[in-house]
Amino acid sequence: MADNFPNNVFISEEIQKQIDTLKDYTQCFKEKHLEIFENDVDDTFIQFIWKPFPQKENGKDKITFDVKFSDKLPIGIQKEFFDYLKQFMSKTYQWVGHSSKIYETSIHPLEHIASINNLPFNPKDEGYFIFAKRVACDWKAVYIGEGNLRTQTIEILENTDVLKKGATHIHALIDERKEKRESAIADLLLVHSEAYIPMGYNVRK
Repeated sequence: MADNFPNNVFISEEIQKQIDTLKDYTQCFKEKHLEIFENDVDDTFIQFIWKPFPQKENGKDKITFDVKFSDKLPIGIQKEFFDYLKQFMSKTYQWVGHSSKIYETSIHPLEHIASINNLPFNPKDEGYFIFAKRVACDWKAVYIGEGNLRTQTIEILENTDVLKKGATHIHALIDERKEKRESAIADLLLVHSEAYIPMGYNVRK
């Protein structure tokens, strides 16, 4: 991927992680449309123009950039890539159940959760959650559950191997109605069977 971001010791670890993730994400997109990008011998169909200074968001550095497309790249592919970028940069994700119902969850990196004090949930927050990982430019479920978001998150991180199974983020939606949470989990598991053992951590009933 063509870029002009300085690759040196002055780049913070946080920024470098974001750059590496974006590169992986872009490479995944190129592999999806290999019949087009195999003609991109000079790696110029998609170019990132990095802004010199990152933005601050919640006290953390965040990369900023513009995207330049080659005229050789079809307009439809350009639009699709922008849609992928929105998903990459988004803090929410829409999971779709077997019923076609959409469940919009907030996204939280697990690497920022070192203890219960770092959890992005309030002590009384009840809801359902999905431990997830990125696969082929999309999210895949590793474990789908419900309950108190704070206690459940810590319990699962401490007592299961969801991290070894690839989970990098937790997606969550607050809902105090237990029957609704259980219904949502059943609906989602009918589609996201990857969450079941052995690929994931859910147990078939």
